[in-house]
Amino acid sequence: MKTTIHAAAGAIALLCILGFWRSTAIAELFLSPQTEVAVKQAVPYGMGVLVPALVVTGGSGFALAGRMRHAPAVNARSAP
Repeated sequence: MKTTIHAAAGAIALLCILGFWRSTAIAELFLSPQTEVAVKQAVPYGMGVLVPALVVTGGSGFALAGRMRHAPAVNARSAP
């Protein structure tokens, strides 16, 4: 169940980000300035979906990780 919630929330977050980027790019490249303004004003309303999706994704990721026995991944440059 946790895996399904994590995957669904992550997919929703990814689709929101892709939708924001795609709609902004199309509006700037091909549509009128008024439409571009409308798209840019609509994006913050979409954050009402994006932010909770990111919160659920992070929370479910921590729940899935549990008490890890392995050390977290380390940047190769910072390793001793």
